[in-house]
Amino acid sequence: MKSKSLSDKILRSVQSRGFKHIELPSVIETSHIVQRSDESFRKFIFSFTDHTGNELCLRPDLTIASCL
Repeated sequence: MKSKSLSDKILRSVQSRGFKHIELPSVIETSHIVQRSDESFRKFIFSFTDHTGNELCLRPDLTIASCL
């Protein structure tokens, strides 16, 4: 795959400059987003309630691609 090869080259280049790869959670508490963005932003996120009653959502940068 051409894009995988390019992605690997970019990753190696960035790491060689001292940057570290971190994994970010795909799902976060909705309250974190609403507090920072305003209640009106809620209509732009994919949110749901887990089995314990916590309201969670996809990270905003993942929402559009995931919903499509």
